[in-house]
Amino acid sequence: MMIFPSEQLLSRCLEIADFDLDCSLQAIVSRYPSEDDTLAVLLTQLAERNFGCDHHVSIETLQTTKLGDIAPEMLKFISAYVTDGEIGWRNTSHHPSPENLQLREVLRSVEVKNPDQLCQLTRWSQRNSVADTAFRKTFRHPHVVLPVIHVTSEAQALKNVSIARDAGADGVFLINHSISAVELMEIQYAVVGSFSDWWVGVNLLGVQQEMVFYHTRTKTKVAGVWVDNAKIQEDRLGQPEAHSILEWQTRMRWEGLYFGGVAFKYQRQVEDLRRAVMTARDFMSVVTTSGPGTGRSANVDKIRIMKEALGDFPLAIASGITPDNIAEYLPHSDCYLVATGISDSFEDLNPALTRRLVANVRAYDGANSS
Repeated sequence: MMIFPSEQLLSRCLEIADFDLDCSLQAIVSRYPSEDDTLAVLLTQLAERNFGCDHHVSIETLQTTKLGDIAPEMLKFISAYVTDGEIGWRNTSHHPSPENLQLREVLRSVEVKNPDQLCQLTRWSQRNSVADTAFRKTFRHPHVVLPVIHVTSEAQALKNVSIARDAGADGVFLINHSISAVELMEIQYAVVGSFSDWWVGVNLLGVQQEMVFYHTRTKTKVAGVWVDNAKIQEDRLGQPEAHSILEWQTRMRWEGLYFGGVAFKYQRQVEDLRRAVMTARDFMSVVTTSGPGTGRSANVDKIRIMKEALGDFPLAIASGITPDNIAEYLPHSDCYLVATGISDSFEDLNPALTRRLVANVRAYDGANSS
């Protein structure tokens, strides 16, 4: 069976689906049964790219997986020559291969038939690089410290935000345990009013992932959202639940950073860390993981494996970080969401511990700056 370049396979599938990313893989097979072999090659390549090994693709998977579910993994190369909805070459020294030229013609067809579809393809193809760039542009330090404040009242939140800022932290996350999501967003409004030039994110416990972004439609900008479970299923070819979260971000015109929980405390057991994070990076700004429980440190080998798979893409740790153990994690991660390790109680940060954590991180960055 002939192996086609990814560009040709994707071009053909787009044509067969009439550029409809909601078209199921089974529908593509049904429309062109003579091209079953070609689609089989596509599925094999996708399995290898997504899972790093052979993966049995069932009829049910073909029926439930849309072209849009798998396209993002193969559409990244489009960003090399699709910019702001227009087809061109970002780098004039780039010499496209015949396959690239063929795909460019397919994209021109998309542009003519459905300009909105081209914009969607562009957003998906650029999302991975944009997410990484957004994190780096948002925070000026190589390693980012974000104290987590368990909010009980406006006064308590403002006091602890002040402690975090005075300690030199990069921002804060506000999280609700004893109050509602609506109350937390009202307090977020007050916090941003008092610290308008600082980064303030939220974790809305008890709210469905998609609806979190509905709650962020407030009078003040929400800089970031953190969810404990980003709905990544590393053993599946498509990611419909993760895509649903992205769709809500688009609907709500979300422009902040999205910290998505992967291999996170109190969530399902992840069987393949590498596979999970390689899948996750297409759906979030920062892959966010934790130890086995609140205040419990993550296994360093787990963090190392995840970071090796992610490369330059940002990885955050959201439990068990302290001023004393941070040195173990700094070589393998980028961001630290910290509460227990720098707190006097569940609700209040310890100023001295917060300063010491930030100082240790900054000292590491200074010693390792090029």
